[in-house]
Amino acid sequence: VELLALQSGPTVHRQDAGSVIGRRPLRKDGAIHLISDCDPQWPNALPPELSVSELQDLVDCPYRFALQTVMGLRPIESLKEESPPTDIGSLMHLALAGATLRDKTVQDWEIWLVKEIDRLLKEPFFAGRRPKAVQLPMPKAIASRLRANAGAMIPGLAKWLANRPETAVRTEQDIARRIDGLGITLKGRLDRVEEMPCESLLIDFKTSAAGPLRARVKTGQDDVQLALYSWIVGADRAVKEATYVCISRKEVEEIAVTDIVGRSVPEITQEVMQRVVSELTAIARGEPIQATGLLKDKKICTYCNVRGVCRRTDLKDIEVEEEQDQ
Repeated sequence: VELLALQSGPTVHRQDAGSVIGRRPLRKDGAIHLISDCDPQWPNALPPELSVSELQDLVDCPYRFALQTVMGLRPIESLKEESPPTDIGSLMHLALAGATLRDKTVQDWEIWLVKEIDRLLKEPFFAGRRPKAVQLPMPKAIASRLRANAGAMIPGLAKWLANRPETAVRTEQDIARRIDGLGITLKGRLDRVEEMPCESLLIDFKTSAAGPLRARVKTGQDDVQLALYSWIVGADRAVKEATYVCISRKEVEEIAVTDIVGRSVPEITQEVMQRVVSELTAIARGEPIQATGLLKDKKICTYCNVRGVCRRTDLKDIEVEEEQDQ
């Protein structure tokens, strides 16, 4: 940790020796407290621009946000022969970017989606928007698996598209708004915006199960993505609702944030922004940054690129010891 921190420029705050026992999580009053030998500090300027996904990292775990976004540390990418789970999400997002037509039946949408997915699979879409990325053809085995997975999603997605209201639709919209007092511009890209006469409906697509996401949204604190999008758009136009649309092989399910949380969009955005600004201000002041992801949801650590640095796996030792004692 200290080596990585020193290479990136921050100072390091050391805990008292009495509060650290073998670099392992401590239990106090039945609660888990993750304590490291050195919690990094960053009493320097924050990045001038932050994305919505980066601020979601901040809420999930400030330690991960500090190492990845503030210090700019990145994992070493390796070439793999299999398709990662994110590929199906990329494919469906690219297909839905063109789904702006009106007056189509369910059958029309099914035909259109099949053609669009086939077209995309002929292109090296996984190279992203980087102009210098290597343009390699997609292996046939991977393309076949992606086509099969996407094909299973088409019936439910076609029905959802056919039932959308008659409104103007914009997709893949780049948005930005400056956070006053911090000198930071918050940026993001909206999957879909449906424009009403005086307000907007914001939609973000997910190719994942609705259950875990609904649980995160219900807390009103853990999931901030749509709240941040709403705050950016709210500078110019009222936001009626912000909704996740979860697309799976079985169904397409909507998760409307206001219905789950039980508060209006302005109330949710105000609460989220106060929290985000408070945490960013604390980092800028040089307060110690701790790893808190495990205390919220173990899945946060499962897909974390810096889990080996914060030693999250040390908790397993304590869990095993407790099971043996029982």
